[in-house]
Amino acid sequence: MSIGIGKRLQAKRIAMGLTSAAEASRRFGGVESTYRAHENEGRTPKHDDLISYAAAYHCSVEIGRAHV
Repeated sequence: MSIGIGKRLQAKRIAMGLTSAAEASRRFGGVESTYRAHENEGRTPKHDDLISYAAAYHCSVEIGRAHV
């Protein structure tokens, strides 16, 4: 079974010691509601969002598989 992008984002955020979506969005310089929607899987992240998240979380993005 595949883990959704939101669960991956949440796991990466927690592993980095960020306690909330608000804290994560401040780190990325993004909009809190957008990050929260991505983490809650209410909105699919755009490619540019995935690149930003991957850079901040020090991981890679696999296009087509939404691997973060």
